[in-house]
Amino acid sequence: MYYCFFLASKHYVMHFMYGAFCRAASSAPKPSSLRWGTTAAIHLRNLRSVLLPTCPLISRNAAPFRRASTEATRARQQAVLYPERINVYRAGTSATLSVGLARVATIVIFLAGATVYAPAFFFSPDHSSLWIPVFIAAAAVPFFVTALATGPMIHAIRLYLPSSARRSKDDLKRFANQTPAETLLELQYMRWLPWPETRRVPFGRLRRLQPSLRGGIANLEQQNPHVPDKMKNTLLGWLAHRNWGRFYVNRAQRRDRSAVPGVWEGMWNQIPLKGSKEDVLAQAKSKKVKAPVQMRGRSSTVKDGKSAN
Repeated sequence: MYYCFFLASKHYVMHFMYGAFCRAASSAPKPSSLRWGTTAAIHLRNLRSVLLPTCPLISRNAAPFRRASTEATRARQQAVLYPERINVYRAGTSATLSVGLARVATIVIFLAGATVYAPAFFFSPDHSSLWIPVFIAAAAVPFFVTALATGPMIHAIRLYLPSSARRSKDDLKRFANQTPAETLLELQYMRWLPWPETRRVPFGRLRRLQPSLRGGIANLEQQNPHVPDKMKNTLLGWLAHRNWGRFYVNRAQRRDRSAVPGVWEGMWNQIPLKGSKEDVLAQAKSKKVKAPVQMRGRSSTVKDGKSAN
């Protein structure tokens, strides 16, 4: 009995589901070839819009453009041949090492005389203590003599080049023969310490000197127009200028050891001799502008009796 009821209910459910399915299938519109093609075109257009970004296309003739000039193209094609800072003078490795070793030797002599021999005479019962200052001064003599004699010696000179002088050798040669006054030079030298010092000097402030017994071996001087004459005429100003304002460049080199031979030679010929007609700073100091004579009740007068007004 229960088995028959189960079969009857199952048959009824299947008949209900099958009937609903058949009605839905019969009521749906039949697909046609035209509808399938339209649906496929819509899907293809949507897929293309997703994959390809939307951007307005401009034809080649309508696009704005500017022709590049021939000078700009030629400037881009020319490669930079020289760096911004280039060596134009070098004294040589042997000269630099000899000066450095001389500095070290004189420092060792001074330290030995001040810390070894002077205390030995102080504790010795056979010698007077008055010899201690003499030993210290004698030990310092080689140090000061070497520093004053070889202190102005320049070991290297580096030149700061503008972009117009770095493209070819002819441009660099033209710049060396007509060097502007504001061009920076980097001087490398040794004064009191056994390692090189560096100073940047404008090219227009350099003046040539004649080596003499009073002036020493220096043949190059740096002029500083901002220092007043009163300070230069004092003993302290003279010592400071002699120590830090004068240099020596070896002009008797057999071989030019710089990176660009011949550049420093052209620049050296442009440096005026101190006090000459080409020295602009000396000529400016020699010209003294006198104020016109002013008398009470009269206008200022000048030469030839003409009024200054």
